[in-house]
Amino acid sequence: MGFHFSETMSGSCRRRNGGESHPITFTIVVRARSWLRYLLSRRATIEGRITISGVATDRPLEGELTIDPVLGRVIDYRFEFPGDHNKRFRLAGTKRIDWTNVRASFTELPAIIYEGDVAIADAELKFDLAKLAQFVAAFRPWY
Repeated sequence: MGFHFSETMSGSCRRRNGGESHPITFTIVVRARSWLRYLLSRRATIEGRITISGVATDRPLEGELTIDPVLGRVIDYRFEFPGDHNKRFRLAGTKRIDWTNVRASFTELPAIIYEGDVAIADAELKFDLAKLAQFVAAFRPWY
């Protein structure tokens, strides 16, 4: 037995070569098939959808989420997705947990977007605290 939940984050990203800021949003479903495996690795799989204006319109994503807020003090997002023009992208971001600033460290995600191995954009995403009750209600055991 494991668990699953969903999460939505949104914000903006800016290409590293200059340019204007673009909206970004993603919704993920996080699944850990086994509590034991999760407790040993702190990792779960993710799948979902992402939209980045001008890059990816409601595209599928898949990857991994490391959830280790106590010992490692991180929540680490890593996923890949196709762009609108058949290019492959990936997002890598880490919430660094600071127990003296819980609100920001659990809701703000700085991230980098890569095309292949090249970092092309920086993103700042946030979890909307107004949806906290919905987030908690989405946490379910998974058999």
